[in-house]
Parts: sequence; C-alpha cells; structure tokens
Amino acid sequence: MMMTLFLTLLLIFSIVKPALACGMVGIVFIHTSLHLRRLRHLSSSYLDRQLSAS
Repeated sequence: MMMTLFLTLLLIFSIVKPALACGMVGIVFIHTSLHLRRLRHLSSSYLDRQLSAS
C-alpha cells in the first residue's frame, strides 16, 4: 500500500515538475520581454527629447 502511494506521488511529481519548470521559464521570458520593451520605449523617448532639444 505504502509503495504504490509513493510511486503514484513520484509519478505525479515527475509530471508536475517539468510543467512547473516550463511555466516558470515562460513567466520569466514574458516578464523580461515586457521589461525590455519598456526600457527600449523609455530610451527612445529620451533620445527623441535629446534630439528635439538640440
């Protein structure tokens, strides 16, 4: 009884863990891309202001 429970938990964990890892990677990727887009937007608007000032 205990062994089958352990094996079932192990199976569930081995399925869930890669899914969690993929989810984490996806979240980090989306977060980074949004952050980069905002940084690019800020830097381009800053450059536009510098160019229009000169």
